Order: sequence, then C-alpha cells, then structure tokens
Amino acid sequence: MSDLSNEIPGVPLLEVEHLTMRFGGLVAIGDLSFTAMREQITALIGPNGAGK
Repeated sequence: MSDLSNEIPGVPLLEVEHLTMRFGGLVAIGDLSFTAMREQITALIGPNGAGK
C-alpha cells in the first residue's frame, strides 16, 4: 500500500480523454472525458445495463 502523504497535490488521480465504447453498432459511451482528483467524489450514474 502506498503512503498517500507523499502524493503531489493538484495531480489528477485518474484522467480519461475521448473514451468511446461500442457494442456492435450501438455507441454506449461517446467521446467521454473526465478528470478525478484525489479527495474528490466522482460518480458515473445511469440505468443497469448501460455499460458503466
């Protein structure tokens, strides 16, 4: 387990840019981009079976 006290403030924990997910001919997610910062609550919401 890493020591979180050594983390650099302001550096994103996760960055996603231009994500697209397809199932056959169906585009479930189109061009999704987001940044999740440490100590920030980030959620993906949607109905069951939506490809989250």
